[in-house]
Amino acid sequence: MSGCVEYGICDVCGKETTLSRKYFRYDVNCECHSPNHFEIVWHCNECEPIEPKITEMIVKNINSLGTSKIEIEISALKKL
Repeated sequence: MSGCVEYGICDVCGKETTLSRKYFRYDVNCECHSPNHFEIVWHCNECEPIEPKITEMIVKNINSLGTSKIEIEISALKKL
Protein backbone atom coordinates (compact mmCIF):
# COMPACT_ATOMS: atom_id res chain seq x y z
CA MET A 1 0.00 0.00 0.00
CA SER A 2 1.38 3.40 -0.91
CA GLY A 3 0.07 6.85 -0.22
CA CYS A 4 0.99 10.44 0.23
CA VAL A 5 1.19 12.12 3.63
CA GLU A 6 1.45 15.88 3.98
CA TYR A 7 3.87 17.17 6.58
CA GLY A 8 4.34 20.77 7.64
CA ILE A 9 3.18 23.52 9.98
CA CYS A 10 -0.40 23.42 11.27
CA ASP A 11 -2.22 26.64 10.27
CA VAL A 12 -4.12 26.56 13.59
CA CYS A 13 -1.59 25.73 16.33
CA GLY A 14 1.74 26.10 14.51
CA LYS A 15 3.00 22.62 15.40
CA GLU A 16 5.17 20.79 12.83
CA THR A 17 3.49 17.44 12.16
CA THR A 18 1.45 15.45 9.65
CA LEU A 19 -1.40 17.49 8.24
CA SER A 20 -4.92 17.18 6.86
CA ARG A 21 -6.62 19.58 4.48
CA LYS A 22 -9.95 21.39 4.90
CA TYR A 23 -11.37 23.18 1.87
CA PHE A 24 -13.59 26.23 2.34
CA ARG A 25 -15.49 26.84 -0.92
CA TYR A 26 -17.21 30.06 -2.00
CA ASP A 27 -19.76 30.57 -4.76
CA VAL A 28 -17.65 33.23 -6.51
CA ASN A 29 -16.01 32.88 -9.93
CA CYS A 30 -12.33 33.75 -9.97
CA GLU A 31 -9.31 33.39 -12.22
CA CYS A 32 -7.22 31.60 -9.56
CA HIS A 33 -9.48 28.55 -9.06
CA SER A 34 -12.00 26.73 -11.19
CA PRO A 35 -14.93 26.92 -11.19
CA ASN A 36 -15.32 28.65 -7.80
CA HIS A 37 -12.96 30.25 -5.31
CA PHE A 38 -11.70 28.23 -2.33
CA GLU A 39 -9.21 28.41 0.53
CA ILE A 40 -7.30 25.46 2.02
CA VAL A 41 -6.45 25.23 5.72
CA TRP A 42 -3.81 22.66 6.66
CA HIS A 43 -4.37 21.37 10.21
CA CYS A 44 -3.08 18.66 12.52
CA ASN A 45 -5.28 15.91 13.97
CA GLU A 46 -5.54 17.79 17.27
CA CYS A 47 -6.97 21.00 15.77
CA GLU A 48 -10.28 21.95 14.21
CA PRO A 49 -9.69 23.95 11.00
CA ILE A 50 -10.69 27.61 11.24
CA GLU A 51 -12.12 29.45 8.23
CA PRO A 52 -9.82 32.31 7.16
CA LYS A 53 -11.09 35.86 7.64
CA ILE A 54 -9.43 37.23 4.47
CA THR A 55 -8.69 35.65 1.11
CA GLU A 56 -6.76 36.75 -1.97
CA MET A 57 -8.44 36.35 -5.36
CA ILE A 58 -7.48 36.97 -8.95
CA VAL A 59 -10.42 38.42 -10.88
CA LYS A 60 -11.01 39.79 -14.36
CA ASN A 61 -11.03 43.56 -14.50
CA ILE A 62 -14.43 45.08 -15.21
CA ASN A 63 -13.04 46.80 -18.31
CA SER A 64 -11.70 43.41 -19.61
CA LEU A 65 -8.13 44.72 -19.81
CA GLY A 66 -6.61 41.92 -17.76
CA THR A 67 -6.80 40.65 -14.21
CA SER A 68 -6.27 42.06 -10.72
CA LYS A 69 -5.23 40.44 -7.46
CA ILE A 70 -7.48 41.57 -4.62
CA GLU A 71 -7.84 40.89 -0.90
CA ILE A 72 -11.39 40.49 0.34
CA GLU A 73 -12.99 39.58 3.65
CA ILE A 74 -14.62 36.16 3.65
CA SER A 75 -17.77 37.64 5.16
CA ALA A 76 -18.16 39.82 2.04
CA LEU A 77 -17.91 36.74 -0.22
CA LYS A 78 -20.78 35.10 1.62
CA LYS A 79 -23.04 38.08 0.80
CA LEU A 80 -22.50 37.81 -2.96
